[in-house]
Amino acid sequence: NNSFDVNRSRSRNCGNGDREGFLEKRSRRGIWQRRFFRTERRVLSYWGTVKGNDNLVQEGDPSMVFDLEMASACEALDGGKKFVFAITFPDHTLQLRAEDEESCLA
Repeated sequence: NNSFDVNRSRSRNCGNGDREGFLEKRSRRGIWQRRFFRTERRVLSYWGTVKGNDNLVQEGDPSMVFDLEMASACEALDGGKKFVFAITFPDHTLQLRAEDEESCLA
């Protein structure tokens, strides 16, 4: 299931505009990988998998932390069934995908 959120449909609002749930990150090989995320103000943190284990990590230090000011506008795909935004770095672009526009963080 490629669902975006902990409840399998939408991200969960944690108050003060902060959110948590699941989204998909596109790997450098083009594969979409499900990741747990949390936003606090305009900072996006997400957690990957434990090496050798496909279970998603939702505790401890995040795998990556980003400033959402770097994110592009949300773009609808698949007739509005998926929404993608990107964070661009000097050496690569990170693409993130959500299942509803409301959950698109950019």
